[in-house]
Amino acid sequence: MQTSNFRNLTGERLVFSKGINLISGRNGEGKTNLLEAIATLGNVRSFRTRNVSKIVAQGKNRFAVLGEVVGRDGKVILETSVDVGPPVRRRLSVGHKSVSAPEYLLTFPVVALTREDSDLVMGPPQGRRSFLDRLTFQLDPGHYDRLIRYRKGLANRNAALGVGATDREIEAWEVELARYAAAVIIARRTTLERISERFSAVWEALSVSEFPRLTLRYKMEAWGEENSHEELEKQYRERYAGQRRRDRDAGFTLSGPHRHDVAIEAAGRLARDHLSTGQIKLVGAGLRIAALELLEAARGETLPVLIDDVDAELDQTSVQRLMIRASSNRQLFVTSARMRPAAFAQLEATRLRMEGGVCRAIGETANE
Repeated sequence: MQTSNFRNLTGERLVFSKGINLISGRNGEGKTNLLEAIATLGNVRSFRTRNVSKIVAQGKNRFAVLGEVVGRDGKVILETSVDVGPPVRRRLSVGHKSVSAPEYLLTFPVVALTREDSDLVMGPPQGRRSFLDRLTFQLDPGHYDRLIRYRKGLANRNAALGVGATDREIEAWEVELARYAAAVIIARRTTLERISERFSAVWEALSVSEFPRLTLRYKMEAWGEENSHEELEKQYRERYAGQRRRDRDAGFTLSGPHRHDVAIEAAGRLARDHLSTGQIKLVGAGLRIAALELLEAARGETLPVLIDDVDAELDQTSVQRLMIRASSNRQLFVTSARMRPAAFAQLEATRLRMEGGVCRAIGETANE
């Protein structure tokens, strides 16, 4: 992998181990920046920010990440480059050929476990919807088109509401909006059913006996929770028509998938109200790993995992359980401020050191 103008990374060519890569270094030396670059190579966007101007090196207006990856179809060169603008311009290539975002995103998905995973439990619904939509797209690429069409229909209806369009004009947008609202919901539900069983197994492996049993539930308007695609489409058309005056007053559409959530519950109550900080972080990591395992089973290959600050906010037992579940025959990139984290006592790893944006190999460690 090689970077250009990516935060404080110096841009030297890096070759990583196929197993565990343990990256140590003091705060501010670039450990998280390195993981962020790997995530950007695979997933296009950073796990830390959507503002690309925060990623580019000071005084520069363009950054890039290039890497050779090996997957089920052999070796391929990936590159993502961004002109931070304004306007922002992004170029994606696979095998030196320009490709669309959906095609690129399916090539080399990377799973990142970070501090931000707590937001999957504690944060607003948008983060959980995004998590579910991305996994749905990875399992069913047609979901990308559903989301685009739904968002377009939503924007058109909202615009019509805002300019005082007639009921007849607004109704024309509602027909398509209802169709894709139903399609998005059914696809999300299908994915959530699939990940729920996997998450239960992951959570059991990560948690200890006193941790509560957790369940996932798709949270939407109560009247549509059990309905089929056809029933949902019909009900949304009726709801949009019946709530048109209310939506005119608000200036936007108040019902639909853009307002739904994934409820993480313990005994029917929101889990976030009953978990410690460490438990919340572990739930977020468990959701990421469950999604990873589901995606790997569908693709028939293992995928890289990034773990930032592996031993922060978690006790040693939780870290060890997390590492065992995450490291199963996968390429791992793990950062820690410690040279020899206790969680690696029984694991073999290639050690690297970050200093001033430079990554240097230290050597192999085994049973340290």
